[in-house]
Amino acid sequence: MTEREAQLLKENEEKLQLMIRTLRAMQDSSLLMVHATDEQKFLQDVCEIIVKDCGYILAWIGYKQLDTGKSVKPVACAGFEENYLDSVKITWADTERGWGPSGTAVRTGKTSIGRDLLTDPSFKPWRDAAFKRGYFSLIALPLFMDEEVFGVLSIYSRETDPFSEEEQQLLTKMAHDLSYGIKAIRINLALQQAKENLEVKVRQRTSLLIKTIDNLADEKQRFQDVLNMIPAYVALINTEHEITFTNKNFTKYFGEVNNQRCFEIFFGRNEKCDNCKIPKVISKGGPLHWEAICRNDRIYQISDFAFNSGDETSMVLEIGTDITDKRNMEKLMMSKILETEEMDRRRFASDLHDDLGPTLSAIKLQLSLLGTAKNDQDRDNLLDVCYQLLLEGIDKMRTVANNIMPNLIESYGLDTALHSFIRKMEIPSKFAITYHSNIQGHRFEKETELHLYRIITELVNNTLKHSRAKEASLDIVLTDHDLNIEYYDNGIGYNVRKTEIPSGGNGIQNIKNRVNLLHGTIDFERKGGKTIVKITKPLSKRISLKPVAHEEQIKI
Repeated sequence: MTEREAQLLKENEEKLQLMIRTLRAMQDSSLLMVHATDEQKFLQDVCEIIVKDCGYILAWIGYKQLDTGKSVKPVACAGFEENYLDSVKITWADTERGWGPSGTAVRTGKTSIGRDLLTDPSFKPWRDAAFKRGYFSLIALPLFMDEEVFGVLSIYSRETDPFSEEEQQLLTKMAHDLSYGIKAIRINLALQQAKENLEVKVRQRTSLLIKTIDNLADEKQRFQDVLNMIPAYVALINTEHEITFTNKNFTKYFGEVNNQRCFEIFFGRNEKCDNCKIPKVISKGGPLHWEAICRNDRIYQISDFAFNSGDETSMVLEIGTDITDKRNMEKLMMSKILETEEMDRRRFASDLHDDLGPTLSAIKLQLSLLGTAKNDQDRDNLLDVCYQLLLEGIDKMRTVANNIMPNLIESYGLDTALHSFIRKMEIPSKFAITYHSNIQGHRFEKETELHLYRIITELVNNTLKHSRAKEASLDIVLTDHDLNIEYYDNGIGYNVRKTEIPSGGNGIQNIKNRVNLLHGTIDFERKGGKTIVKITKPLSKRISLKPVAHEEQIKI
């Protein structure tokens, strides 16, 4: 055997012995992991196993910190340390003190090796301290938890470049087992804590349940007393629309149930409501909040909740608060506001009329200059200015006449006023509005007609000004109980959530305010390239309908 072969044999034997020691360390740490319950002791024992079984001079474990300096905090170590870890101040930031193997492993999530610490430029900040203690090489292995680096296992050797590929693989596997063990300990601690918390809660709930059972009769009576004290009616309604439970206020508002179903006692109907809320609440699990005018002409704010009785029967728990006085006050306040707006509009109409004086004066001035025109070109220019000023004045008067004082409502009613409004609109080219209604010959309260007129004209104006639509449709249908308005256009739509039209105004919010004032509902939806607005105005008194339908279509 040659000297070279003997040397290779010796090196291979040393590598084999190192791998055997590393495998023994892995086995010992795995056994340790099975029984470990204390994280700090587990970390310390693993470091000691690495030093003892593998023969390395130092092993330490550091945890990644999320402080401003991005430091790496040593939490366990074993071997010849001599206060080394107190002075190194390692960070995982991309700075000089983060370029060493330990900081790099935390920052990049990859194994980092310092094969010769005396010559490695990235290890310069710690070279002197390492040399004094006999550290000549280092391997840093990142620790992962849920694919996130949370720490590092750093192992130092007395030799230069002792970490073969096989040794690196074994140490990487050991770092993986270490990470798994830490995670398992934390999970077990969390489970133990959760178990203890659960046991405490179970004892508390059991005690509370026993106490509740012992006082069930008194609690039941107190519960009934509480329901009777609530300033709202409470009712349980089953899927057959039968009312199975009520409180004192229910009887006060609607009288005794006497086998009446909910639609009978609430609304005086002979059949269930078209938009019955019971199936919706049960299917979705509730809650559902809405308002209604009941047969006693009072307004109620209603909340419906899904409720399962003792025999698992699906029911609806309904709580209704009488908000009539509140709505009347809101209506009064809104009426005052809108009355003020109407006064402002009349004043604005007067102001516009007064503004025509300067416009006419300007026209007169331009006309007076015609006699001084030197040529036909100057005369044409003056006439063009006069023409533009005249158009401006006419436009102002038309706007005032159409939008400020809708006198046709007072004289002829909503249907005639809407026909007139559509005829007089300056409709863009290639645009059509279709109007259907069955309200011809019917009159409503003056306030109702004015609000509906303002709502509809606001919708049409929004379409013309902002939607770039090519067609629109307005349908008004009067039934025994409701006045239903459906309006759509095929334009770009607008942001209903912001309650603003694209120009930044508050038109939609004004529309909503007027609908609320009428105790109505309004829904917006975008469907099939159309913006659809549906408005329902409940009628407190039934109206005998005349079989009249009317259609108006305007195209330019």
